[in-house]
Amino acid sequence: MITFQDYITTEFMDWLDSMSIYYKKINDNLYLIYKSDYCIKIYDRIGHGYGVTINLSQNYNETIYDGDTCSAYWVFSYLGLTAKSKFNSRTIIEYEKNMPLLIVDLKNLIVAIENVKVEFWDNAIKWIDIQSKKEFDIKNYSAQHAGK
Repeated sequence: MITFQDYITTEFMDWLDSMSIYYKKINDNLYLIYKSDYCIKIYDRIGHGYGVTINLSQNYNETIYDGDTCSAYWVFSYLGLTAKSKFNSRTIIEYEKNMPLLIVDLKNLIVAIENVKVEFWDNAIKWIDIQSKKEFDIKNYSAQHAGK
């Protein structure tokens, strides 16, 4: 069974090192990529099926979901980026197909948030709050009025 750890190559570690970014495996399901300004938390196969969830925290944080600031989905959206990896069906086939794309997504995310400042987090969190409420309201409205 392939896991996220299998995609942490020497090349990827050298790339992180060249940017003064650290990597740490907490357990078989939680991996961190971090520096003083942020912590990218990779949740590998937590929950049902095969999937990966990426959340961000403003600080180093080894907890499972506690202290997470937001999901990478929203940060990608805020920055105008598109994630290449998709783990919607949570099947093993989709998981293995998307793992190489996940590394590309992580590199793109890291480059985009490199040297973030407090203002980035403040602005991103405000934007995410507004956008997520809009998205939820649209989905909620659609669900309530389906078939009418």
